[in-house]
Amino acid sequence: MARQASQTNQKNNPRYERKFYIEHIDKYQVDHLIRLHPAMFVEIYHSRQINNIYFDTCDNRFYHENINGDFDRVKVRIRWYGQLQGAASQPTLELKIKKGPLGYKESYRLGSFQVDNNLSASDIRQVLQRADLPENLKHKLASLEPVIFNSYSRKYYLSSTVDLRLTIDWAMACCRFDRQYNTFALHRQYQDSTIVELKYDADKDRQVRQHCQDMPFTMTKSSKYVNAIEKLFY
Repeated sequence: MARQASQTNQKNNPRYERKFYIEHIDKYQVDHLIRLHPAMFVEIYHSRQINNIYFDTCDNRFYHENINGDFDRVKVRIRWYGQLQGAASQPTLELKIKKGPLGYKESYRLGSFQVDNNLSASDIRQVLQRADLPENLKHKLASLEPVIFNSYSRKYYLSSTVDLRLTIDWAMACCRFDRQYNTFALHRQYQDSTIVELKYDADKDRQVRQHCQDMPFTMTKSSKYVNAIEKLFY
């Protein structure tokens, strides 16, 4: 049973997220190349595993908005850190809202819950209902269903020359969310892929643009949610 959580509503500034999807280069090589970048990136936080449950409509509207490149689009997920299975401690409901190339995130603290074979869509719905969320948001969430789990490891960096954040994600995995009984049997690993993301506030775009061009990788459009949906359902 989920514990009640007090509402924590956070909304970050609009920002750019520039992504680089990298294949056939292990994370150690990627890390080495990042440290050679002229922005002088330094690691600012310990590596940790990120876990998500993503939601969508019955007709996968969020997925289609993303692949169509709609100007207004959203992703809805529950995020927690640590092991995928077991106690999801201090989970957060996150709404990633995009307006063209810019995006921002709204976050709400949820009560903890157990992630195991018995976790169902009904359990997740109860977690959301018991949380201290705005009523209009609860109404919107009622029309959504949990679709997939995904998890990956992440390292965090900050530039020494400008307020430019960077993350490296690897060991990405995903599986379907079953409405009644989750065995995690469809877990799939993608060990040969790494994703680098540059993140910075909208007012720093001109200042940061050269640092983006200096990245030793090709900028790509990449969504972990879209990639998981296409691998698991199509």
